[in-house]
Amino acid sequence: MLLSAEPASQSELFLYELTAARPTLYLTTVRSDQAVIDGIERTNTRTGDPNVRDVGGDAPLDKANRLIGTLPEGATLIIDVVDSLERYDRARFRRFLNELQTVMVNTGASRSSTG
Repeated sequence: MLLSAEPASQSELFLYELTAARPTLYLTTVRSDQAVIDGIERTNTRTGDPNVRDVGGDAPLDKANRLIGTLPEGATLIIDVVDSLERYDRARFRRFLNELQTVMVNTGASRSSTG
């Protein structure tokens, strides 16, 4: 599933609600991990306790790949926002997507992203 919406919109609350369903890896590319955690804690909706990691800065595709490789079976992956990852070398981004697909299939995970 791909959810594309403006940051700080109602869709962000939806992403936060997704964290309640099962273990979640929440990768942020534009905000600090603490900013995401603070946003989750401020919501009035039911949320889980996601593993939030900031993959922005240097080598975000490499950081994201390493973290995605740790996804437990049946986990949810949220990438907020994916646009910043798409800006890197097209071949590297394509490899990232292929590796992501392999991990998702092997773990039975679901995925959501904004951007």
